[in-house]
Amino acid sequence: MIAGDTLETRRDESPLGPAGDRLAAVLASLVPLADPGLEAMRKSGALVVGEVTNRSPNAKTWHYQDGSHAIMFFSGLIDFYECVSATLFGAMNLDRDGTVTKAALSITDVVANLKVLFEAWTPEGIAQDRIAHVSPPPLSPDHAELAALLVKMALSFILSHEFGHVLYYQPPEDENPPPGLTLKQETESDQAGSRNLLIAAGPEGIAQARMSIAGVMVSLRVLAVLGDLGHTFGESHPPPLDRLNTIVRSIRGACNSEREYWSLSTIAYAFDEQLETAGAQAVGKIPPRTYDHAISRLVSILEEIVKRHKPPSELLAGMSPDFADLSDQDLGVLAGMAAILFPEAPAGTNSERQDKMWTAMSAFLRNAIQGFPDPAREVFQFAFNPSNQKKG
Repeated sequence: MIAGDTLETRRDESPLGPAGDRLAAVLASLVPLADPGLEAMRKSGALVVGEVTNRSPNAKTWHYQDGSHAIMFFSGLIDFYECVSATLFGAMNLDRDGTVTKAALSITDVVANLKVLFEAWTPEGIAQDRIAHVSPPPLSPDHAELAALLVKMALSFILSHEFGHVLYYQPPEDENPPPGLTLKQETESDQAGSRNLLIAAGPEGIAQARMSIAGVMVSLRVLAVLGDLGHTFGESHPPPLDRLNTIVRSIRGACNSEREYWSLSTIAYAFDEQLETAGAQAVGKIPPRTYDHAISRLVSILEEIVKRHKPPSELLAGMSPDFADLSDQDLGVLAGMAAILFPEAPAGTNSERQDKMWTAMSAFLRNAIQGFPDPAREVFQFAFNPSNQKKG
C-alpha cells in the first residue's frame, strides 16, 4: 500500500542511524492496539508506523488515497527526548531496595544543560548544526534504564495521540485538504494516550505508573517549549500547555484519591518544573512559581525525609522559596491541599508500606508547622485547624 511504500522510500533515500527504527519497540509495547479498527489496519498494512531521518523534532501522520496511513516520527524528535531524559535523570537520586545511587548533577546543572538542548533544537540551531555538539551525560546503569523508560513513555503517549489522527480521519469529498481534528477529538486522543499508558502500567506497580505520568507530562512540556522556540506541530493541535492542563485534570480525576495522584506524580512535576525553567530561560523569561509544583515538592521532600534520604532540615530549606514567592492565594491552596493529604490519621489503603510512610509523613509535617516562617506558619495552622476544614 502507499503508506508502506512511502515509508520504505524515505528510508532508502535517508537511511536510519545505527540504532535502526527506535519507534519499533514503542509500537511493539502497544500491540495489540486498543482500538480493534486500528489493530485491523495495522495487521493489513493499511497503517504503518516508523522512524524516518529528519532532524526536526516532530511527528506527523500522512493519509493516502488508497485508504492507508503512515505515522512517521522524525529522528530529531527521538534524539531530543533521549537527550532530555538523560539530562533529567542526572539530578535524581535512585533508591533500589534501600541502596541509593546519588545524582551526578545538581538541579541547577540540569536546568543549564536543558537550556543548551532547547537552544540546539531551535530551527536556527538545527540549521547551524548545533545538535552535533550535544551529547547526553553519562549515567549509571540504573539511571540509564529509567531514562530509557521515560523516553519510551513519552513516545508512547505521542504515538497514541497520532493514532487518534487515523481513527478520526475523514477523506475529503473534493480537492480541498481533509478537515483537521476538532478540539474534542484532539482531547480524546490525548486522554486515550494517557489512559493506555496507565492501564499498561497497572500490573507493573507504582514505579511504572509514576514513569507513565512523567512521560505524558514531559512530552507535552517539551512540545510547549519547542513551540515557544519557533517549532509548529499542526494547525489542529491545541496549544501544548492547554493539552497539558487537560491531561493533568484527566489523570487526577482517574486516581482514587488526591493522595494517590500526588504520590504518583512527584517525578512528573519535578521534571516538568525543570523543563519549564530551562525553557523560560531559553526565551529570556522568568518561570513562574506555581502551587502545583509546590504541592509536589512538599510530598517529595517529606517522603525523602521519612525514608532518611534527606535530613529533617530539608523541609524548611526546600520549601522556603515557595513560602516566600507564592501569592497569598496560592500559599492558601498549598496549605489546604497539605491538610487534605496529611490528616492526623491518614486513611488506610491496600498497601501497608505506603500507609506507614504517609502516616510518618503526616506526623512529621504537623510537628514542623510551628517552625515555618510567617505567613506560611499562620496559613498552615489555619488550614490544619479541624474547625476550619470542610466537612465531608
